[in-house]
Amino acid sequence: MPYRARVTSDSAVFLETPRLAVNSYQATVDGHATPVQISKDGYVIVPVEPGTHEVTVAYKAPVIVQAAYLAGILGWLAYIALLVSQLSIGGKQTLRG
Repeated sequence: MPYRARVTSDSAVFLETPRLAVNSYQATVDGHATPVQISKDGYVIVPVEPGTHEVTVAYKAPVIVQAAYLAGILGWLAYIALLVSQLSIGGKQTLRG
């Protein structure tokens, strides 16, 4: 879920978000890509110019992380399908026997 904030300032500032800094965070200010930086406390910060701006910070997972997530979901679905098929076979054997 992206982090969104409206920032109003009379001078250039850094918006410090509650997001812990890891690779793959992307930020936009008023829809324009803006480089993210890391605060001394390890949070994602975004430079913002004077004025009122809409800031969005989102995590874009690397392809390997997306593939691992998909593999996990498919693994669980296969397990559930196997479990359901085994329960259904077991139920039919009980009815016949």
